[in-house]
Amino acid sequence: MRGVVRRLGWRAIVIGDRGLGRKELLIRLAHADQAYVFRVDPDILVGAPGAPPSERLDAYLARQPALGRARWQRGSEPALDCTVRAATATLRYSRTGRQAEYTEATVQFVAWRPDDPPPRAARARHDAARDDAAASRRDRLGLWATVECGNRV
Repeated sequence: MRGVVRRLGWRAIVIGDRGLGRKELLIRLAHADQAYVFRVDPDILVGAPGAPPSERLDAYLARQPALGRARWQRGSEPALDCTVRAATATLRYSRTGRQAEYTEATVQFVAWRPDDPPPRAARARHDAARDDAAASRRDRLGLWATVECGNRV
């Protein structure tokens, strides 16, 4: 698909949800100069640009200044008023697990943190079949990794 899009002279953006290769795919797309927006889990380790990852992404973003406020429209789920933060951070991935053998990329992260979690009754309707801990994490933080080709920060 990517080759067809490029032959036609179009620009494409890859959009994905949690669990699609996690850090390995994000790093590979960044190295290929492929624009993307992925929703990611807050537990991945990141570091300041040029520094080794040593802090959870949610904690790293919590230290960044707020960019403003937004309303997160979540389809059939109740909308949430959020504080928006962004940060540039480095990710590393090691296929072997050896500290000296890794691939890394610096990408932009954007977080929408709800001011108040949705009422438990409303969340229960939409998450009845899901694990409550996973639903609770999702309601606390909307987190995306983004790369725009040619305009990396």
